[in-house]
Amino acid sequence: MSTRSGQQFHEFWGSVPARADLPNVAGSSIQKVSLQVGDYAWVTDELTAYRCLDATLGAAQWAAEPWSDSRRGWEIREDWVSLGFAGSNGWSAANAGTNASSQINNANADSLHDGIVESDTGTTAAGRAVLYLGVDGLVTPTAGGLIVAEAEVRLPVLSTGAEEFISRYMFGDSLVAADHTDGIYFEYNRSLGGNFWRCKTAAGGVRTTVTSAIPVAANTWYRLRQLITPTAVNYFVDNVLAATINTNIPTTPAQRYAPNLGLQKTVGLGQRSHLIDYFQARLVTAGER
Repeated sequence: MSTRSGQQFHEFWGSVPARADLPNVAGSSIQKVSLQVGDYAWVTDELTAYRCLDATLGAAQWAAEPWSDSRRGWEIREDWVSLGFAGSNGWSAANAGTNASSQINNANADSLHDGIVESDTGTTAAGRAVLYLGVDGLVTPTAGGLIVAEAEVRLPVLSTGAEEFISRYMFGDSLVAADHTDGIYFEYNRSLGGNFWRCKTAAGGVRTTVTSAIPVAANTWYRLRQLITPTAVNYFVDNVLAATINTNIPTTPAQRYAPNLGLQKTVGLGQRSHLIDYFQARLVTAGER
């Protein structure tokens, strides 16, 4: 396999009428020796993007990326290189309690983390701050579909017995309740799971929780990722599998959720915060809509 390109997408080769016309496919009239792994092309008869997996001349392999076609899914990317928490996708904020808020915090930006949003609980015992894109816009795809989601997060200070808080990341439906009724998410909750990442699903208010063996440390960036299908959710922390959950995955049209990044105070009056560098998600449906 050719691996000349280390980038996700090296170059865009434009449009071709059919899959057989993709560059360097056996029999294709479009032979291009400069083709590289990661190159990107558009097949017009399918309205689907393809990415090169093997750039061998005359025997290239391409994989469909149907999330580029709105009939087969969608893609969200948010890096908060912006003037406010709404970012480029129009995030909303739900705050409760004195001084609870979300805002851009580029004082913590560095060469690897550009555009950072901060949410704060404020100074109320039950203070909370949530960034969200709706509460009920997504339904888990049926067999053959999937969702991949990822965020990079950092907790400047961890919970203590005197100052407890809970953070939740990825997908859920709750803005004010104690927990999600429907959702698929990571959780930091010291009082129930210690300083370890917890992986959760919720369907109709019934939840499955797995406390992973991966610890949470203060002031450390963590890459959280989920691979969601209707029968299993794999949770990764910094590319290490943290848990697999096969139960209480919300799958019915009544069990809807949306991107949801929040934290809430449960004990004490001290303000607690989290930082989020980016959020990205792709959904691929099992068929065209």
